Amino acid sequence: MPKQTWWGDVLKGNNSEAGKFIPGWGTTPVMAGFVVMITLLLLIMLQVYNSTILLDGVDVGWTSLGGFGQ
Repeated sequence: MPKQTWWGDVLKGNNSEAGKFIPGWGTTPVMAGFVVMITLLLLIMLQVYNSTILLDGVDVGWTSLGGFGQ
């Protein structure tokens, strides 16, 4: 028989809802917001790397990665 602990009592409420269908959108809008933010971050990083967006003081060459060749 498993030992009953304080953590088990705290987490029991979460586990009792596992596998149950909850109607509605739930947390889908929050997840969609995170996906949009990550997509924008990756898009900006790609544009900086391709020099589509030029930033003062940001060099995207290999020599600037380790501080060599300056």
